[in-house]
Amino acid sequence: MRSLNTCLVKLVVLLLGISTGHSSLVPGPRFANYGTNRVHYVRSGTQGEVVVLIHGWGGSIDSWYLQIPELQKHFQVVAIDLPGHGQSDKPGIPYTMQVFAEGVNAVLKDALISKAVLVGFSMGAPVMCKFYQMYPSKVSGLITLDGSLRGFDLTSEQWKGFVDPYKGPEYREAAGRFIDFMFPNPESAPLRERVRKTVVATPQNVLVGSFESLFDKFSWQPVKIEVPLLVVNAINPLWNEDYRAHVTKLQPKAVYKEISGTGHFLMLEKPQEVNAEIVQFVQNTVGEKGTQSLSKSSGDWKNLFDGKSLVGWKLYGKSEPPGAGWKVENGILKKLAGKKGGDIVTVEKFQNFELEWEWRLEPGGNNGLKYFVTEERPSAPGHEYQMIDDNGHPDAKVAKRLTATFYDVLTAGENKKLKPVGEWNFSRVVASGNHVEHWLNGDKVLEYELGSPALKTAIVESKFKNAVGFGTSIKGHIMLTDHSDEAWFRSIRIRSKD
Repeated sequence: MRSLNTCLVKLVVLLLGISTGHSSLVPGPRFANYGTNRVHYVRSGTQGEVVVLIHGWGGSIDSWYLQIPELQKHFQVVAIDLPGHGQSDKPGIPYTMQVFAEGVNAVLKDALISKAVLVGFSMGAPVMCKFYQMYPSKVSGLITLDGSLRGFDLTSEQWKGFVDPYKGPEYREAAGRFIDFMFPNPESAPLRERVRKTVVATPQNVLVGSFESLFDKFSWQPVKIEVPLLVVNAINPLWNEDYRAHVTKLQPKAVYKEISGTGHFLMLEKPQEVNAEIVQFVQNTVGEKGTQSLSKSSGDWKNLFDGKSLVGWKLYGKSEPPGAGWKVENGILKKLAGKKGGDIVTVEKFQNFELEWEWRLEPGGNNGLKYFVTEERPSAPGHEYQMIDDNGHPDAKVAKRLTATFYDVLTAGENKKLKPVGEWNFSRVVASGNHVEHWLNGDKVLEYELGSPALKTAIVESKFKNAVGFGTSIKGHIMLTDHSDEAWFRSIRIRSKD
């Protein structure tokens, strides 16, 4: 049990950031507006690429006091106090990876920056991943410093054991003990004390909210990275061959580095080595000597839902906007239970594309996303990616009507990993020529070929057997259905290959 707890603590260590107590590293603090609140940042350097520094859990801009003086010699450097941290405002809101990413975006807008390399330390890595997910065209490169690019698989009991100490009145003591564990080098004791002082000064709701959002891995973990990627880690059993393989899967051309003789805070214990890796990578891979993108010809991602309105959507078969049963709230598109909203479709049409979205249902819920949608065939408008409570909805008794199936036509694979009802799932549809793929939570669970004998046979055996033209590739709308059940959606985006 002790070895298990030690391993888990090491795993959660990767969440933490740092502030060292140094203030006013760069003269002239600035504040960006994020809603009615302000996000604090500093900017230095006048030439080269823009490098944005994102601290970790409980940290602040001062996390980078050994990086800013060196990096500003080569680049334009922006360091940010994430919302709820440092000198940024600390409103009583849920502190999620999305809130932090939106705070970073507010800073870039205020600083008139269109594109940047993001450097994320510890929890800053998931924050930058969420930013990349939301604003991919604004990212020219990603650098992680001892931060994970994939979520952690913990049981509910393990998760409760980590979070509960921070929810009680002695959360500062718990944070202090946690920080002590992260400094294996005795000579780092003075730094440890400065770190402790800063982290315990962070508001309790910020610490807890960050933890809770971080472990909702499907809200932030990337499926694919298509910009230059540098991974710099301390020597740690958690960064094993399996993790390195995961990094390569995300970005085949990723640069992977390890630094020995340091704990979690490698940028402070080994600043010269870390700074050199950052400078070399940005100059040779992202800057003028390198490339701004590894897939310029693949097109940019487009948000189908902006998190604020239903602009770009309409009722199926009509020119009217979505009905009252669809509601936008806190960056989430909600289909309200029992309230008529109607099936809605994108105004724009797509034929060859990559489509991604996050979704969750209530117990017994049912919904669907359809693609290749035509308004000339109301009885079978398009191919449906099914979303349903596999264990609680009557329709889920049929294998071809379970989550991630091509509804009533093809089943999903046994490798499917569906999150429990009430939690967020991450889905993806890829359509390229006659080839179509369904993905769920990072795994491909179904693929088929349009026009193939196998698909034709499956359609004949389905409820769509009399639908003329069903099962062919067309340039069509994307649809969200109204089955009268509660359903939530977010981060809906598409990359057209037409």
